[in-house]
Amino acid sequence: MLRERGHAAAHRIRPEVARYFGWPAQAISYKLGERAWLMARQAASRRTGFDLRTWHTTAVGLGPVGLDDLVDALKDVGRGAAGQCRTWVRQPSVATGTCCSVSPS
Repeated sequence: MLRERGHAAAHRIRPEVARYFGWPAQAISYKLGERAWLMARQAASRRTGFDLRTWHTTAVGLGPVGLDDLVDALKDVGRGAAGQCRTWVRQPSVATGTCCSVSPS
């Protein structure tokens, strides 16, 4: 089916099948994270003074976090005083906000 409907190359089919059977929730988790990321970026882009590079750098700097923490942290990315951004530091089972200075590129 991957070959006919997905137009997948023969050498890609076996790894894809192994990935979907081995990590069945991986694709769904990826999509949920992607949607959260895109919605947060869209909301941030509506704010005055939005800078995509600064937002993206700060957001990527969050590192690996759970989806709830990601959504909460991305709401705050880009907010704060001029030259400041809001970022999150991941601590054991708790995300706490701290301010850090970010220079616009």
